[in-house]
Amino acid sequence: MEISVFSDSKTVSSCFSALEKSKGFSVNYNTLSELKKKGQSLPADAVIYADFSGLTQPAVKKNLTILSSLNRIFGILDAKGSYDDPALFFHAGACDYIGKAPFKSGVNKARIKKVYEYGIKSLNIQQAETASPVKFTSPVSGNDWKKITQGKEYTFSFMYIELDNQKEIKKRFPGNALEDFTREFHNFVEQSVLNINGKIWMWTDLGGLVLVPFDGETCPAIFTGFKMMLNRRITSFENFDYDMLFSYRIAIHIGSTVYQSRGDTGKIVSDSVNSIYHLKENFAGAGKMYLTEEAYNFIPREFENYFIKAGTYEGRDIYRMLELV
Repeated sequence: MEISVFSDSKTVSSCFSALEKSKGFSVNYNTLSELKKKGQSLPADAVIYADFSGLTQPAVKKNLTILSSLNRIFGILDAKGSYDDPALFFHAGACDYIGKAPFKSGVNKARIKKVYEYGIKSLNIQQAETASPVKFTSPVSGNDWKKITQGKEYTFSFMYIELDNQKEIKKRFPGNALEDFTREFHNFVEQSVLNINGKIWMWTDLGGLVLVPFDGETCPAIFTGFKMMLNRRITSFENFDYDMLFSYRIAIHIGSTVYQSRGDTGKIVSDSVNSIYHLKENFAGAGKMYLTEEAYNFIPREFENYFIKAGTYEGRDIYRMLELV
């Protein structure tokens, strides 16, 4: 996670020294005059701290207006304890206030976690406009597999999940050991999608494509993928005896394909299958989860603030899940 500090103080780094040593955090420092210019180019899930220590009232008003307009999670630094009523900052959208005593103690990982969780729940994190409703050319496949017939075309939810660092994994598990490792990961994916009627449809080495029936109203694959990303660390040590932290990428799309049983998919020609394969191969980053605009249209309301627009790929908007602490 990126922490961007805007301050003219030479000692401000002392407040973030513990955080700089924490894994998964990147702390960068800028002058307060750079807030407007650099703030706009920061990742949407960055946390900003602006140093208001000793500022005049006009300067406070000016910089607070800038912070509010950035639509990012932000906090105020006040090492001198210059403000008697810090609630004013929260009324303007701040998610944290570091006064005199907290400044001396320093900002740690636990505090950032609380600030971040508060921010994504209470703020309107920058989102691209929701894509236009998708018109599906094929009939929806339903809630289960009962009415799905081989050889006919339906609209499905597609969920591609694949392990990262594959070269290192293959070096670590040569020969039969790799087969055992692959089987365990395959079984983990299979069990993870069982409660949403998902089926592993295509599989290659260390990842594969899951097909989930789609009823035209909800996309339960989003929640399942979200849960798999959040529980990745726990899963690594509770489900596998390999003393390693699993990293995988997930891509979710809603589209159409002719359905054939697993193992008989070699001759299937599907733009949707090609699209999600290209997305995970050429766009998706390690350890991250992505939704195409078609899937994003069906995101549950309570999950909207956990996704930001990541860019455009092959003519469609792509959304990325925020990296939660």
